[in-house]
Amino acid sequence: MVMPKQHMVQKKNQKCMGFFLQCCPDNTYSDAWTCQSVAEMRLIAQKPGVQNFVRKTTHVYSAKENDWGYSCFMTWADVLDESQGYIKDDRVTLEITVKAEAPKNMMLVSREDFRRSIDQWYNLAEMQLARGQVDLSIEANAQALKFCKDKDKQSQEKLEAQRERLVNHKLVESIHRIEKVKDVPKGTGDALRPTSLRQALTGAQKSATTSKATKVIKKERRNIVQQGKKSGNALTAK
Repeated sequence: MVMPKQHMVQKKNQKCMGFFLQCCPDNTYSDAWTCQSVAEMRLIAQKPGVQNFVRKTTHVYSAKENDWGYSCFMTWADVLDESQGYIKDDRVTLEITVKAEAPKNMMLVSREDFRRSIDQWYNLAEMQLARGQVDLSIEANAQALKFCKDKDKQSQEKLEAQRERLVNHKLVESIHRIEKVKDVPKGTGDALRPTSLRQALTGAQKSATTSKATKVIKKERRNIVQQGKKSGNALTAK
């Protein structure tokens, strides 16, 4: 992977060319895999008399740390400086040589075991939905998607379809709950209007309710103050 990056060079934030090696093993359903490799990264010289710019890196790649390299392989200014001898006709050439050991722990989880675990999460989400626990159902689906993590396309599509269905179910449930509100106090009938309905689904209704409660408290406070003044006037008259 080659990309522009911002990096601190000599205590200055500079634009650099980042150069990374990523390890993406195929056909593994385990997060315990590791692979050690040595990589030699080269920026090929385009000018006679200039040597290739070379850097080496050694790393043990894993599911949690599957890429390694240099955030600043070379500063962007040096890359674009033709006098440096690495750019020609607005193009640069990069090469990488990798010597990798055989990956380890690739088959700790078989495809059958992996899909069995996915099915357990999927079925748990369906069971919670049948019980009316939509939030718990969505949570189980989220855990399944996290576990799947692009390891199996078929399982990924199955879980994403379930997630869409659960989210739609939650939306319909929220709408029905608001529409069934009865005996609405005077002055709060606007709560059932479409705009207020949308606000309720996004959490804005909570803020509106808090605002109304604040107004009621202020009104009661004014009444208490006025009653206190009246009481004080009565004592003075005596």
